[in-house]
Amino acid sequence: MSPRDRSLQVVGATAFFMALTVVFTWPVSIHADRLLAGTPGDGLGVVWGISWFEKALFQLHQSPLFTTSINFPEGWWLATFDISPAMMIGAIPVSMWLGPVAGYNFVALASFPLSGLVVFVYVRRWTGNWFAALFAGTAFAFSPFRITHYLVGHSGLLQAQWPALYLLSIVRPNNLTQDWLGGCCMACSWARADGADVTVLPIHGFALVGSDACCGCAVE
Repeated sequence: MSPRDRSLQVVGATAFFMALTVVFTWPVSIHADRLLAGTPGDGLGVVWGISWFEKALFQLHQSPLFTTSINFPEGWWLATFDISPAMMIGAIPVSMWLGPVAGYNFVALASFPLSGLVVFVYVRRWTGNWFAALFAGTAFAFSPFRITHYLVGHSGLLQAQWPALYLLSIVRPNNLTQDWLGGCCMACSWARADGADVTVLPIHGFALVGSDACCGCAVE
């Protein structure tokens, strides 16, 4: 398959996953600055967190990891708050433009096409079959697990593209390698796990170490 054909497949898959995202998240997808993704729940706290991080960084010029707005007057240490660093990188720029609700919706909705696209490329690399890759990407991105966490506002657990991208970066058929890209993706995979959800960290650790071990055995 020529590079042009592969690129066209990626473009087509991206458009397909974006269209599905609009359908699955309707009407939030067309009112992202006013409607909150999912049902009122944990997402409301994350919206506040996005607003606070933006204010602390760009108005107060202080660390956003501590605030007296919670547990006044002693304050609260937000390193264990339900906010993932990787999510903030995408949410804050949008929040500065359209508000914290739009920032939250952006990272929540963007996780669907990103997760699907990464798995699409991963499966196509192994199988060479674009239809199988599209099916796998759809099943992964719009799985009941992810839809449930979307509805209850577990934004950190929605960022499934990072561990998938890590696997994509290190596992290559007939030439299994681990390079700097794999390390960067691994760091983002750990960063997407919010500090409050400590149960995610061991799961990531076992998964990533296991994948490294498999790659090492394959190379030998």
